[in-house]
Amino acid sequence: MRTKAPTQRLRDITPEQCGLMHCAPSYSFGPAVRGYWLIHYILSGRGSFTNDRGTHEVRAGDIFIIRPGEVTFYEADAETPWSYSWAGFHTELELPRVLYSSDVLHVPFLEEIFRTLPEYADLSRAGAPELFTGQIYCLLGMLRQRLGVGAPDAERHIRAAVSIMEREYQRGIDVSEIAERLHLNRSYFTKLFTTVMKCSPGDYLYEIRMARAAELLARPEYSVGVVAASVGYSDPFVFSRAFRRRFGCSPREYLRGSSDKPKNK
Repeated sequence: MRTKAPTQRLRDITPEQCGLMHCAPSYSFGPAVRGYWLIHYILSGRGSFTNDRGTHEVRAGDIFIIRPGEVTFYEADAETPWSYSWAGFHTELELPRVLYSSDVLHVPFLEEIFRTLPEYADLSRAGAPELFTGQIYCLLGMLRQRLGVGAPDAERHIRAAVSIMEREYQRGIDVSEIAERLHLNRSYFTKLFTTVMKCSPGDYLYEIRMARAAELLARPEYSVGVVAASVGYSDPFVFSRAFRRRFGCSPREYLRGSSDKPKNK
């Protein structure tokens, strides 16, 4: 469903188009370039979005962001194709920084807005341009409110991720959960973290766990099972494999303080 019509010039934001589409398996669009902002919200299913920064896996609750002048391509998944709602608009406003720095965001709190927007797809209908514009203002306001506008987004996301890892490594938290809590697509979060920290978030979390495990194993009152649970591993065998990969010996050898006990790499 898509309808375009000449629209009046509204202050700050000019509607371009909006709509709703239920895609067939592997349906694709592009490569294409737009002269306006275009934001897609995934209502269900999954697919991929490609721009000059790479290919991003996108799922329900995500938006992918197309900026004016960018070459983009997107494709529905072959098995669980997506349905999405979209909004395109011109603006001279300074938008929330996250729309410039992120290609994909996990923002399920925007679902109601994107379910409502297709009602205003016929922009020739009385009141539709104003209602469309009102929804865009709501969208921008919610992004500012929920994702913040303080520090540069990359730095803010990385600081928050590291803080979560250091506080919650012991409960088995993983990269997917961290990305979701930051309202970021996992692949985008991984790329961002790796660029800033020079290692993947999975490796960083692994190093936190292994460093703490070595500290605990140096204290004879703790068994291997207790140490494993204390650093986020529910299965002692999985923990033992991870520990050996990092230190070159088993936790029990480390616990015994044998001559094989390795130096920290």
